Amino acid sequence: MNKRELIRKITEKKEFSQLPEKDVEMAFAQFDKDRYLDEEKIKLTRDLLRKVFSAFTSTKILAHKNFCSTKSKTTPSR
Repeated sequence: MNKRELIRKITEKKEFSQLPEKDVEMAFAQFDKDRYLDEEKIKLTRDLLRKVFSAFTSTKILAHKNFCSTKSKTTPSR
């Protein structure tokens, strides 16, 4: 497969379909080496994209209870 086909294959998965093509290309470039099989390039690129973008897909980060639990529960003594 050529580079275009591999990138298209990476973005076929729903979780990667909305990512900017430029970001997918940059991640793919890290593994576009002769020593990797096409399937390995796809898997490694998807793994890297998951690591990079997973923080943006988590709703837990913005959960209200997380904001409340970060406040200090001790009151300063005078």
